[in-house]
Amino acid sequence: MDISILKALGIVDCAVLLRENKSQFRLLDGAQAWLIKLLPTAQKEKTILIEDASLFLSDFLLDAEEFWNENHEGQVKSGIWTEQYGDEVIYLEAFAAVHEEDSYLIIKNAEQIYHERKQTLQIARELAISNDEVIERHDYLSERLRAILLDNAQSESRLPLHEAIRYANIGVIITDEKLFVQEVNPAAFDIFDLAQSKDQDSIFNIVVDLIERQYPEKSIFSSNKHWTGEVYWHTPPIASRWLKLNINPVLGDTGQVKFWIVSFNDQTRIKHLLQTNEELALHDPLTGLPNRQYFWQTLQSCTTNQEPFYLLSVDIVNFKNTNELHGYLEGDNLLKQVAIRLRNELNEGDFITRMGADEFMVIRKRNDSLLSTQNTSFEEDTYALAKRLNEQCNLSFTTSKSTYSELAIKIGVTEYPKDASNAEELLVAADLALSFAKANQADVNNPIQFYSNDIKKAANRRHLLEKALRLAIDRNELELYLQPIYEIKTDKIIKAEALLRWNFNDEIIMPDEFIPIAESSELINIIGRWVICRACEIVKQLQSINVEIPISINFSPKQIHDTGLIGFIGANIEMMNVDTRLLELEVTEGVLINNYGKVSAFLHDLKRKGLSISVDDFGTGYCSLAYLKHLPIDTLKIDRSFIKDVTDIDNENDKAIVNAIISLAENLNLGIVAEGIETDAQQDFLLTHKCNFGQGYLLSRPLPVNEFERLLSTKKH
Repeated sequence: MDISILKALGIVDCAVLLRENKSQFRLLDGAQAWLIKLLPTAQKEKTILIEDASLFLSDFLLDAEEFWNENHEGQVKSGIWTEQYGDEVIYLEAFAAVHEEDSYLIIKNAEQIYHERKQTLQIARELAISNDEVIERHDYLSERLRAILLDNAQSESRLPLHEAIRYANIGVIITDEKLFVQEVNPAAFDIFDLAQSKDQDSIFNIVVDLIERQYPEKSIFSSNKHWTGEVYWHTPPIASRWLKLNINPVLGDTGQVKFWIVSFNDQTRIKHLLQTNEELALHDPLTGLPNRQYFWQTLQSCTTNQEPFYLLSVDIVNFKNTNELHGYLEGDNLLKQVAIRLRNELNEGDFITRMGADEFMVIRKRNDSLLSTQNTSFEEDTYALAKRLNEQCNLSFTTSKSTYSELAIKIGVTEYPKDASNAEELLVAADLALSFAKANQADVNNPIQFYSNDIKKAANRRHLLEKALRLAIDRNELELYLQPIYEIKTDKIIKAEALLRWNFNDEIIMPDEFIPIAESSELINIIGRWVICRACEIVKQLQSINVEIPISINFSPKQIHDTGLIGFIGANIEMMNVDTRLLELEVTEGVLINNYGKVSAFLHDLKRKGLSISVDDFGTGYCSLAYLKHLPIDTLKIDRSFIKDVTDIDNENDKAIVNAIISLAENLNLGIVAEGIETDAQQDFLLTHKCNFGQGYLLSRPLPVNEFERLLSTKKH
């Protein structure tokens, strides 16, 4: 056999056998000692019968036979297996190969590969175990300290807190809401090689400085959100450590930050394990793409060169739902497919990285010769790339079970040096553009958003509103309006939907703007509880004038995580002696789909307390009919998007959808309400098709409570 064949196949330390018939092979090369143990006749004869020499090899030959019969160039592998002879274990791997119409069996000594893989797997196991332990320790300590801090705020006792962190083996710093240090444990001093007599503020200042320099795009303490990440601390000439940071705000009853818990531990050993393999050190082990550290080095290098480029921030929409639907192993497989598709659309000089679980970054380099050939601008070229990335991800992805999944993406784009003059500011700009796209403020049909001054202004306004929203309850700025729901035929008010308004600086802020802020800043549960209290007060207020009108309260998807909400609702009902028949909870269709298990238990608990349940925005979320069958739902509300065009001559789809929802509600014995009625023609259509209840500007706008009372005095109810 020509040695070039072996080189072409990339195989050394092996035995090469030419297949003469189904079980007969002729040894061409490789009478190694391990081969004689596997095939004893190989020492004496050139022609070898391979039948029962090895059970594993015999099984592999069944697959190899199919491959040889196809007579395609290439090879198929067996994978590594072991053979034991006395105390000796041999690691082997077999290949079935076809070259120039001849069929070969190559058996390779795989001991070195086996031990390399074993070492890599051991590193991976140690990393996984270490990371899991670290996360558990941080989470446990944070929850324990949160409870103690909130309790101490009432009891003014600091001893339990001091004792709780004194013996913790991870560093802990506790500050008040103004970031004045309250407590530091001994482990924190040890991690930074500082004497415990050192000023406590010095450790906190080190941590803040590390975050600001290494995560300039994050405004952690001003965002009032939980954050976790890694920082590198180096004090020449000898001290250097990787630290895992976990930062948690402790919120009071009104949503204001009362304390900050900063916990950290030495991750240097884990990083050392990573750095034993350069590929792991600078590349994401799942996708093979460069990791965050590699990206940061590249981004800084690009800005140093002062050549124009674009930075694209790519985020997979709701990837958490994909993991929950298919499982995390399938989720990892889908991420690999996404990485391949994104990478295949790039030019040779471009750079792509996986920044987080479902986040990617692309540096688009300027290619003047390509732009000249295509007669296009750099901006147009970048936009075309973003469109291709989006189109690739809109194509179906296949799981290992041959099911299909769609992975929509959002893309934020920023330009250097037009939008920012350094790497830190550029990353912030890209993040803002992405956030703008994810908030659906960009064109719904175009998930690509370029950074602009308008985005910067919108981000500044959002920051202003988030800061002010934390004080809105204390300042009595929130107000519930009531929009009547009518029996259309009789002009009778049958109930009302409570709609939240925020009076801020002589401006009424609408829920569409401030509710997403509340949801992302962990204020939604506090605001949601305020709404429940106020709705109960309104029910009592109306009862005092002999009016019993059910009040419907909107429920945010984020509130499903408020574990004490059921008890809170029950306590308010009991304290105010409210008739539960006068309270209704509105959930969106998306809540039913995304959190079915939790929502089902939650709704059944509410139903047992006597509350009614309605499904808001019905028809927009593709809700399974099985959900409607098994959940305690009383009413479906047809989304206003279907009512808007229902009278258009050319719009048969919306008519069909509305009719289908009405028929569905009738068959399931559910109530039906149409939202967004604005014209007489829409109202007539609904009456003709047996939808007798509705709300909208044609009937009445949302009203302050006192105006609602005046309206009631003129209407039937």
